[in-house]
Amino acid sequence: MPPQQARLAQAVTAAAHRGAAFVAAAPAAARGTPSGGARCIAQAAGRRSGAGGDGGALDALHAHFRAIYGDRWPGLWESMRARTQRLAWANPFADAPPSLPPGWARAFPGLPAYAPPAGEAQRQQQGVEGGFEGEAEGQAPPGWRGGQALDGPADARRPGSGAAPPLRAVYLLDRASLYPALALAPRPGHAAIDLCAAPGGKALVVAAQMFGGVAVGGDGGGVGGGDGEGGGEAAARRAAAVVASGSLVCNERSRPRRAALAAVLRAYLPADVLAARVAVAGRDGGRWPAARAGAFDRVLLDAPCSGERHLAQRAAAGRRLTRADWSASRSKRNAGAQLALLLSGLKLLRPGGRLVYSTCSIAPEENDGVVSRALAKALRLGARPAAPAVRWPELLRREGRDGAAAAAVAGCEATEHGMIALPDRAGCGPIYWAVLEVPAAHGTPGPHGGGGGGGGGGG
Repeated sequence: MPPQQARLAQAVTAAAHRGAAFVAAAPAAARGTPSGGARCIAQAAGRRSGAGGDGGALDALHAHFRAIYGDRWPGLWESMRARTQRLAWANPFADAPPSLPPGWARAFPGLPAYAPPAGEAQRQQQGVEGGFEGEAEGQAPPGWRGGQALDGPADARRPGSGAAPPLRAVYLLDRASLYPALALAPRPGHAAIDLCAAPGGKALVVAAQMFGGVAVGGDGGGVGGGDGEGGGEAAARRAAAVVASGSLVCNERSRPRRAALAAVLRAYLPADVLAARVAVAGRDGGRWPAARAGAFDRVLLDAPCSGERHLAQRAAAGRRLTRADWSASRSKRNAGAQLALLLSGLKLLRPGGRLVYSTCSIAPEENDGVVSRALAKALRLGARPAAPAVRWPELLRREGRDGAAAAAVAGCEATEHGMIALPDRAGCGPIYWAVLEVPAAHGTPGPHGGGGGGGGGGG
């Protein structure tokens, strides 16, 4: 292996083991932010409890979920204490393809997502090579991109050149984090919004489908940034994205998290695409302006939640949990905030549109419970759960016939309204997602004509 490639391979392997995170040009308060799966409304992540014991919080948590999961609970808890297995998402806009360590291979046929070999994945799960605190979603690894090393943060300029640095080529994220973004199935020409977009991993996957040539549902399994591509292909995708129709709004209410989100978008998306097609907003997602009602074909809501895996890993690290970190009443309050976000998101959908609601919680009241309440309150909107087959991203259903994708998603489970990936069976997550649709009005064309934006994007 050439020395440069060896250095790159070493950097990727180290990042996968450490879960290293790059947050360029973001305030210090934004660094180490938990991933979309571990955003806790409790805001207790990373805070040490006092010396006076755990106040019964851990016992209460175990009792609560043992009543839900029964004999399965001890194994589920232990699986959540383990390190998260990560995939490398290859940026379709990067000038050069990623150079990954030996043995890394596509996780799903036709998608630019790569998984480590089985042995390394097991080491990730067991945390043999160390690990990291906070389960921060990894945007890079630091100082690395396919083909070149970076000398500074993503928004730095080359000394004396005034030019922006090359785009980052790899983003590390939990395998299960792909599922909601793929189930959204946005297409070129859609107007899409990510209501709770930080730290940005799912937004990058959505942008790749809209502007980067990643055709999840297409017969060709079109993949931007795939094996063997170089600057010519990336430049062509950038040019096509700028002139194409469609837009993506990435919303994040928290100012420090929004700064981190903007840094990620700058590091992975071309400046001209950002200027023409992507906007960053800072509104309360539960109070979106009424003037935007019915304005979007696709809404992604990765809602803040209790983040039980994050709490399990804190406990595994020897940190005590208090009732400020977790309680059944706090989970109920979370569900109330999630309901407000979901109802707001449903109002943003135009006829024929699709919303994907997701959390990293294992609590039914924050998952199906929220969806049930939203459907009861949104009867006038005509929202309904998508057909069971639509819950799976189109590519996974189509390619599952060859066994590879079927094995990759094995262990994911159907719920009343959606799907859930739990780490004791799926080897990733937790991630819950539900696909909701607003039927197209009779004769109302979607952005590409025909039956509306919700029916044909991805299943």
